[in-house]
Amino acid sequence: AILIALVAMQLLLFYIEQAGLIVIAAHGIRGKKIPTVTALLHVLKRAPHLLAIAGLQLGISMVVAVPFLIVAWIAYALLMGGTDINYFLLTRPSEYWWAMGSALVLGAGLGAVLFWLQVSWLFAVPEAILCDQRGPAAMKSSRQRTRGKIRSIAVPLGLWLGLVVVLGLAVGSGLEVLEGVTTFATGESLSLLVTALGALALLNVCAAMAISFFAVSSQALLVTHLYHFQFDSATEPRAPDD
Repeated sequence: AILIALVAMQLLLFYIEQAGLIVIAAHGIRGKKIPTVTALLHVLKRAPHLLAIAGLQLGISMVVAVPFLIVAWIAYALLMGGTDINYFLLTRPSEYWWAMGSALVLGAGLGAVLFWLQVSWLFAVPEAILCDQRGPAAMKSSRQRTRGKIRSIAVPLGLWLGLVVVLGLAVGSGLEVLEGVTTFATGESLSLLVTALGALALLNVCAAMAISFFAVSSQALLVTHLYHFQFDSATEPRAPDD
């Protein structure tokens, strides 16, 4: 229960950050400017809506994952149960590969279902923030907005996700190479090694923060752009002016 609460709070903080950027971006699309403090206050007033969205999405995702986990447990029990796991890791019999294949298929299936859900929920935060809808109503409205448009939304969202993953892998690989070069360059000097490792640790933290900011801000811009073009001029909701 504590872990679930922590995940829900983390998701809430993510949505608050995303919502603030969406408010600013929605004003920018309409050629307006909004002070950052005003945008933040607007979002904080609607934080209960975002908390409801975070809780509902987390709960539904957990319920959806249960059948996949049950099937995975049954497959593990039938194929690898009752035997030391080290035996399968060392010898890798046919049961091992069947188990790995089952895990891959189940993981891909669960990932596809969760991705589809995320696409259908993509406009829940804009609906809550820009149209002042409560959590359940915002999610229902998002599903209605995305109905029949899953592919046109999933493609740019998938490209964005791929870009973030590639960027993260590239930065991580670069930092690993830098760590190896630094360790080699410091030689046997303990003081230089400690200093270099401290600097590398700080660099890792800064890189993680930069990638996180890029991911959140770019997703907020993408969501705002997609949301803006889902409406015609007669029904398009207005960005808040308060």
